[in-house]
Amino acid sequence: HLCNHCASRTPVFQSNRVTEADSPDARMSAYEMCRDAAALYRAGKVEEAAAIYDQVVSEFGDSTDGYLRELVVSSIGYRASIRIENPEIAARTEPTPDLVARLNRTDDGALRETLAQAITSETVVLTTLGRHEQALVLGKGLVDAVPDDANPEVLTHVAMAWQNVVELLRGQGRSADAEEALRNLAARFGERLLKHYEEAIAENGGSDRQTRLGLLCRRADLL
Repeated sequence: HLCNHCASRTPVFQSNRVTEADSPDARMSAYEMCRDAAALYRAGKVEEAAAIYDQVVSEFGDSTDGYLRELVVSSIGYRASIRIENPEIAARTEPTPDLVARLNRTDDGALRETLAQAITSETVVLTTLGRHEQALVLGKGLVDAVPDDANPEVLTHVAMAWQNVVELLRGQGRSADAEEALRNLAARFGERLLKHYEEAIAENGGSDRQTRLGLLCRRADLL
């Protein structure tokens, strides 16, 4: 049951865990929570929205119901977006736990893409906060969790996360480790990523200079 009104900055919910096993209203509860979080976000109350998305994951994160899993993964994605867009909120909160493990046990392609994007965002957040070792672990975890035949969208997030790892290693003076990481990325995904970057460069020929340069640099790293 979702409280209709909230006096504090952080929404307050019933503390009892709700699952489809003990409540026929679990889907509606999760839907209402996500709906309210979206409304708060649109109203500029992003920290309250992030707290609700976190609650959705806490309450329904272990569900095997397909609809609830979609809401949980969407909540993870929105929460990661809020954290990357709001460093002050990120500094007071933690990444959603067990992101890589959740990716490993998710088969749906669209959900995997959302999780991969969330993990990539969190590597950036952790790097910005100076938590480099955690960013390295998360980035490496994403690469290890993605199969060689992953779809191009997921591969793009993998490449971004791994190149964040490379930059972290270079920043720590670990040039040999950085070069090895790039070689590993190129060995596993290089041919497919090069094709994807070349297509993106062609499509973004008229885009802003920064976007085009970013794509060219990512391509060059793999050559």
